[in-house]
Amino acid sequence: MLFIALFAVAAIGWAKYRRYRSRMERGRIAGSNEIAPAYSFESSADEIIYVVGPLLASVIATEVDPLLVMILAGVFIAAGALLLAPLRGTQPPPHPVGEPRRRSAMREHGMPLMFLSAIA
Repeated sequence: MLFIALFAVAAIGWAKYRRYRSRMERGRIAGSNEIAPAYSFESSADEIIYVVGPLLASVIATEVDPLLVMILAGVFIAAGALLLAPLRGTQPPPHPVGEPRRRSAMREHGMPLMFLSAIA
């Protein structure tokens, strides 16, 4: 059951950073003096989450229930998605029809090997 919850949470939050950065680049602060502080805040918040998150998850998993950690992660990801969804003005524009797509990052030199070593 724990692996199913882990897979579900990972699948939900797979590309969140790309979406947030894309929204910041095209939103109200794009091209203004506020973009650098926004990136700095995002970086600082990420570091705090990366330090405090595993500690908090370990305490919850050992003192309460390991499955609760996955449930809370899913709840926080869903809450963030629901808070971000109504902000249509910051949504990046769709890819224009007929315009060629960019080359996949997986085709870059060394990426397939990095991918295989990451999933191994």
